[in-house]
Amino acid sequence: MITDRALAALRIAATVNHLYPMLVTELRAGDRTVLRVGAPGPGAGPTGEGGLQLTPCGFRAATARGWTQHRAGHRLRLLELDADPALEVESGPGDEVWPSGIARVRTGDLVVYVFGTFLVPDRCRRLARDLLDGMPAPEGLLDLVLQRDTDTDVTVVSAEVDPERADLIETAVLDLLESMLARYAAAELLDDLTPERTRP
Repeated sequence: MITDRALAALRIAATVNHLYPMLVTELRAGDRTVLRVGAPGPGAGPTGEGGLQLTPCGFRAATARGWTQHRAGHRLRLLELDADPALEVESGPGDEVWPSGIARVRTGDLVVYVFGTFLVPDRCRRLARDLLDGMPAPEGLLDLVLQRDTDTDVTVVSAEVDPERADLIETAVLDLLESMLARYAAAELLDDLTPERTRP
């Protein structure tokens, strides 16, 4: 059966991958790819050696259904696996995914730095307010966007950057997002330990 930790990772990956389909998500059991989301891998297909191939929309829909079933008290089994798969998110040429879970993607006329959290947008804003008030926005950081997916209960945090300034301000943008991500992760951990009715 899939663990809560693995389901949480799937919810984040599915929501971010749906918004930014240039990313590729893979689930692996040992050295075998069992699921690939995004660009097809070698042998990918319904029963190919490269594992099941899903679109980002299909991955999100399947994950949202699993999350609904989990909340209803059902135990979930993923692709008939005996243990949680390893999950890896990969970027395309010129983009990057950092160990923290922050990804850089190029979309339209923007460079976007993105990560996911389970906190609702209002809590995200409250927890990050002093960080944002305490430092000037790097020149070229155009917007910080919070998008809530109510089917997966994930909020995607996106920093939109002018591509002409991206190389110059990347370190500052990553420092800001990693500070936000650390605060959100701490709040999520406390939520796991606190009855829902007493949460801030």
